[in-house]
Amino acid sequence: LKAAPASAPKPNTPSAVKGKLAVVIDDAGRDLASQHVYESLGIPLTLAVMPNQVHTRDAALSWHAHGLPVILHQPMESVSGIGMESKVILTSMSDEEIRSLLKSSLSQVPEAVGINNHQGSKATTDRHTMEVVMNELHHRHLFFFDSRTNSTTAADGAAASYGVPYVRNDLFVDNEADVAAISAMIREAAKRAQKYGTYVIIGHCRPKTAEAFRQMVPQLEKEGIQFVYVSSLAK
Repeated sequence: LKAAPASAPKPNTPSAVKGKLAVVIDDAGRDLASQHVYESLGIPLTLAVMPNQVHTRDAALSWHAHGLPVILHQPMESVSGIGMESKVILTSMSDEEIRSLLKSSLSQVPEAVGINNHQGSKATTDRHTMEVVMNELHHRHLFFFDSRTNSTTAADGAAASYGVPYVRNDLFVDNEADVAAISAMIREAAKRAQKYGTYVIIGHCRPKTAEAFRQMVPQLEKEGIQFVYVSSLAK
């Protein structure tokens, strides 16, 4: 794994850590104002930057300048096919087409230390598609973060075959667009982190999600929740 830049915020170390919470912020590259709220929190967070967006480069550069790790938020085929991006990894693609698309995306986010799937409920269950992706990640020494958009996955087995460090999402915290509801989900994630030791969550680059984290982070730190990078949990 590539190390985060030296200026990265130090994980908070309360006298008694009661649980570790890894947070990934998805869909960056569209809303820089929300991103700047996350950047100001001073905790370990990982940003998943979408390729082919107006602010793809700005998002990656700004986050990286704050000493925080960036991953590529790669669009992949969903089961429904509804609302997919214009450039998506499809299960019908040839190996070379998949590799070419992934290379194009990664060239836009050279700061990336790993990738995760945007949508992808179909692609992540297709073993062959995942093997082509993992082969590419293996050569680039990148990890794979499974957004877990399907209850089953072929990504874990494919990652293991190529020695690619793998970690998966446990919970989306902002399926509802209400600060109170998002805060309640973050609170639930913290409870589970205390119960299981570690927990991994995804939020998004949206104003209400950013505001919920802004409110919740100081409280959770006081309660012994330690924020960690998702890469530290990849195996």
